[in-house]
Amino acid sequence: GSNISITIENFKYYCSCYRQYRLNEFNRQINYIQQGLYSIIPYYYLNLFTAKELEEAVCGKDQIDIELLKRNTLYGGDYNKNSPPIERFWIVPM
Repeated sequence: GSNISITIENFKYYCSCYRQYRLNEFNRQINYIQQGLYSIIPYYYLNLFTAKELEEAVCGKDQIDIELLKRNTLYGGDYNKNSPPIERFWIVPM
């Protein structure tokens, strides 16, 4: 289609073809990803999740609970929660 001029007569057809192209341009890649995912987790299990739940399971939460991390962090050696390097460490993510 790059050699065909767009005219008033073919504009709707061009738009329809372009829309179809854009909607389907990544189908092959998506199918490969889907096949790989289904080889690890069967479709019927994935179907139990919403899109948001699946995203969270794969990517993790978008916000990290720093206080939860601080309460559950174990320090080794001469370090504890009041050690100056540790106090400075916890300033960064906040």
